[in-house]
Amino acid sequence: PAGPGLVSVRPYWHYFWAAAQPAWVGRTVLDVAAERFKPPRPREFYAYALRSGLLTLNGRLTDPDTTVRAGDQLQTVAHRHEPPVTGAGVRAISQSEDLLVVEKPGGVPVHPVGRYRYNCLTHMMREQGLPAVRPVSRLDRLTSGVMLFPLNARAAGRLGVALRDGRVRKEYLARVRGRFPREPVLCKEKLLLVHRQLGLSIVHEEGKPSATAFVRVSYDAKTDTSLVLCRPYTGRTHQIRVHLLHLGHPIPNDPYYADSIW
Repeated sequence: PAGPGLVSVRPYWHYFWAAAQPAWVGRTVLDVAAERFKPPRPREFYAYALRSGLLTLNGRLTDPDTTVRAGDQLQTVAHRHEPPVTGAGVRAISQSEDLLVVEKPGGVPVHPVGRYRYNCLTHMMREQGLPAVRPVSRLDRLTSGVMLFPLNARAAGRLGVALRDGRVRKEYLARVRGRFPREPVLCKEKLLLVHRQLGLSIVHEEGKPSATAFVRVSYDAKTDTSLVLCRPYTGRTHQIRVHLLHLGHPIPNDPYYADSIW
């Protein structure tokens, strides 16, 4: 255990394989790693990785000046330390022949991504004996809520089409700063993704069309916060959070958009 109410994963070695792409062929393995691998690192790091075996070519140590050929495979290894997540587990709400409905806890990504491989919803579900699933939609890591998982190809197709056609209505509750307007608000500001790795977005005229409807549910004078019902009509990255920031009512504990820098 990582602490009260938290679970952690013992640090482990994780291997990444990358097949040589056409643009890599004929270039040195050091050039490819330094210019193509993410996150970007200095050439000196990859030179050290090649000498130490943290980066290999076709499973073997190789000289940094070795030329990459078609069919080659580059392998890197990293010592992973996953952040701890809530130990609340996953609650199954309903299950039929076609669909599994679960409650996703906050702070847990839906699938393996970034620093998370085992501390994610799909792995936690398998650990609890729930069916193996492939998500057709997702919730942000910090967001808790109900998720639908198809259990067969037919259900996946039907749910995917319904999501694409806008026939699935999504609603969220957010606690925001300040007294949100009593009247319903429709925010249609365009959103531009400015940092793909972080998913950081801003309101910008060159962004993609976006629309979110907001309705105040209640206001708490003691904390000067409002509970707001949010209905997104588009699915941009961090859409609700950025629209709330634009309206002057960010989510207080938002790690990105609650900072005074905005």
